[in-house]
Amino acid sequence: MTSWEWGLVILLAVSAVQQAAATVLFWFRSRPRPTPQPEPSSLPPVAVLLPIRGIDDRLRETIRGLKNQDYPSVSVRIILDDPDGTAEPLLRDELQDAANFDIQPLVTRLTTCGLKNSAVLQAMETLPAECEVVAFIDSDVVPHETWLSELVAPLASDQADCTYGCRWYTVPDRRLGTVWRYVWCAASIVSSTVRNLPWGGSLAVRRAILDEPELRERWKHAGCEDLPLSSHLRRTKRKLQCVTRLVMVESSSCSLESYRTFVTRQMLWVRLYRPDAFWPASVIYVGTTISLWGLTIAAFLRMTQANWTILGQLLGVLAIYLGLAFGLLLLIEKRVRGLLAHRKTLARSFGIPSRLLMLAASWLTPELIFQAIVKRRIVWRGVTYDVRKPYGVQRLTRDANDTTEETTQPMMSR
Repeated sequence: MTSWEWGLVILLAVSAVQQAAATVLFWFRSRPRPTPQPEPSSLPPVAVLLPIRGIDDRLRETIRGLKNQDYPSVSVRIILDDPDGTAEPLLRDELQDAANFDIQPLVTRLTTCGLKNSAVLQAMETLPAECEVVAFIDSDVVPHETWLSELVAPLASDQADCTYGCRWYTVPDRRLGTVWRYVWCAASIVSSTVRNLPWGGSLAVRRAILDEPELRERWKHAGCEDLPLSSHLRRTKRKLQCVTRLVMVESSSCSLESYRTFVTRQMLWVRLYRPDAFWPASVIYVGTTISLWGLTIAAFLRMTQANWTILGQLLGVLAIYLGLAFGLLLLIEKRVRGLLAHRKTLARSFGIPSRLLMLAASWLTPELIFQAIVKRRIVWRGVTYDVRKPYGVQRLTRDANDTTEETTQPMMSR
């Protein structure tokens, strides 16, 4: 092999070792551990915040899951942004006899942050004084009966100041976007656990932290709520813990364009608010893809030259890497199945065609990383945002509800 072919082989080997090391670290950090379960009487009062914009397919299941929590003292604040008027009738129907639920329309619609941040900041102003912990959940997440108890237990026993779970997407169909989102999810759950990247779809934090003016001010100018919170916790040396048993399963179809939009937005938030996690992962994935494309092209050239010996070596290297990637994905899947075994059974493993589609995602990841680096406008839940810097977000989409809008000047720092 030529020197540049050896260089590609070495680069791919280094990337493979880094991916394997991260997966092994995830395996050990996510192993089920016995968690002290406090007596129900010692659990702190909790307020659950549920921002809703529009209506999700599983919203009714989400509401019913929250109604069936076994937690002794919980109130639920629903902050409703309902442009087409479809969510409120469903909520009223489901919550006729639920005294601990409160529905409030989103009134304070800041133009300098994501609408979800506006909803969280508005809800914080109306929390009961006795509330000691605030939990967050997304409207497409269906909580099981012990979700809140498991999420809050480490806070009640002083093991953490903030806890979170992880999401796991199933593959209800074989659309390319659905299958590739599954691969992204596998990589994401490793990063979330190893790098401590919290997910706002299943998260709990001490009320006292949320009352700190610095955090609230940053939320007023940020695009999302979870990663700025993570950054604040790191700066103030608070304890952040992933509750590994809380893998929240989501099942939905995804087009290729939706996949690209979703993953780009997720990576953009990580780049802005947790660059310490974004750049190392980006280097690994870009290095992997350069190697894969380079070796594939080199193999094609060797085939045209009828150099079968070196062609066999190059194909062998590619086969070894793809076998390793396949094995790492199986390892992640096995761990997730184990974490879910106590409450949910996932579908059986996928066939060979789906696996080949999954592995093909490795060749295109850098395009999404590039988009996350250069993109300045994103669309989230039908709303367009201009994102120039971490705390300089501007909401561009307006609607009739903006008549009660409150605006602030963007933060010029950072």
